[in-house]
Amino acid sequence: MSKVKFEFKDVSQPFNGAIAYVGYYWMCENGDPSRALFFGDSPQCNKDQRIVNNSIGKDLWQSASKNLSIVHIPVAYLNQRS
Repeated sequence: MSKVKFEFKDVSQPFNGAIAYVGYYWMCENGDPSRALFFGDSPQCNKDQRIVNNSIGKDLWQSASKNLSIVHIPVAYLNQRS
């Protein structure tokens, strides 16, 4: 079984060709949108804050960082998926 891969990416900066996520709640390290949590290539966000609230305390996510918090980001920018 492969090890779980967490990454933190900056979703706060627009760039050419980005996909915009509008009005999502994100798991971020220290409340910083430049440290948004990804599980592999999957962003850890949802438009429904309750879903993110229910997930943030789980051990799997806490293994990524002990300093996760939920941040509402009006517009986040991501690379297009292939």
